Amino acid sequence: MKIKIEPLSWPKAYTALVFYICILIAGVLWLTSGSDSVLKGIWQSVLQDAREDSLFYFILLNIFPWALLFMAAAFVWNFFKKRRAYTTLPRITSLSFEEKGVVLGQNLSRPSVFLPYEQTDFSLTALITITYNKYHQPIRNINGVKLSFSSPDGDFCAQHYEGLPFIRQMLNEGKKFRSCRAKARPADGGSPSTQDEKDYIRFLEEQLTNYLCYGLMLTVFPKTRNGFLWLGIITACLGFLLGNMFLLIINYSPYPFLVLVMTAIFAVILLVCFACFKKYITEAYTAKKLEKAKQK
Repeated sequence: MKIKIEPLSWPKAYTALVFYICILIAGVLWLTSGSDSVLKGIWQSVLQDAREDSLFYFILLNIFPWALLFMAAAFVWNFFKKRRAYTTLPRITSLSFEEKGVVLGQNLSRPSVFLPYEQTDFSLTALITITYNKYHQPIRNINGVKLSFSSPDGDFCAQHYEGLPFIRQMLNEGKKFRSCRAKARPADGGSPSTQDEKDYIRFLEEQLTNYLCYGLMLTVFPKTRNGFLWLGIITACLGFLLGNMFLLIINYSPYPFLVLVMTAIFAVILLVCFACFKKYITEAYTAKKLEKAKQK
């Protein structure tokens, strides 16, 4: 099994790259469109109103499109500049788990490194972040993982942007090594600074140990597990009410587009309801299986 290793920052960077490229394309289409286009007519009307109200706002509105295009172009240029610089740094680019050991692929035309399982210690570190919503409720995230290999041939490290599915996959492979350890720490490399970070690290490390010992782990923080149940109940009630309204619209509405929109909304609500109930039931079932496994 071969796995390509990607830096932690690239997924977000690629998303931003697509966004800014779309801005550039829209800007070019805007500039090359004829003066008689509808959008340019609306824009000229806005500029005229701004000029009558305030010269300052009129100047800002004239500068804004060009500033936006300049910012988008600067980001795209900077992205490819960083990408080119990054490719000149030595790093592990792939992992290949073979029958008797793991092969570490490297960039810059450096030879691959083969590490026998029986001579290598493997360590996985989950990199976490805690952010807060407007109600100051913690949002727990796994930003990526750090993979470490220690053998007589040397110590090797790599960071990858994947989350829990990848962690489970690596722990399964990790059982082949001489030793396998798993832990969690803040993604910024510092010590946990808040109680929420400490609680999440404690929970995650317990689940990593559970997976190594029993092949089972919880993925939802205990305090938020019941939230899936309540959200499922709320969306089920909303779906029931919307279903009655939907039937009335189908029978009496002369607008097919409205029927289509209501169908889409109803489908999304049902999907959210199903996902919430499934998550709650899966977590509750896993918790019971873990309890039984620990009692044996």
